Amino acid sequence: MAPPPPPRPLLCEETAYGYNQRAVWHRDEKAISVPETGETLAFALDDYLEADPLDSVPDHLEDALASFGAGVSGGEQMAVDGDTRDRLEELGYLE
Repeated sequence: MAPPPPPRPLLCEETAYGYNQRAVWHRDEKAISVPETGETLAFALDDYLEADPLDSVPDHLEDALASFGAGVSGGEQMAVDGDTRDRLEELGYLE
């Protein structure tokens, strides 16, 4: 049995591969936004699975995305020692 949907919007950000993406879940709907391209898609969820995109993004999901602000942005690169760099490479965080 799936857990109940969240009572308030939840935000997720992906910054690891390609374009940065942001997603917001609220109840049984989800919107995914790619700020760099301006594209946003929305989905109705069935047991947390996405089906075909909705024809338009519901206003409450657009509002939820906007309410989280601009999102995460990178800061200055920090220096790490060789052992830390090696470990990060082993874990797949660095190439």
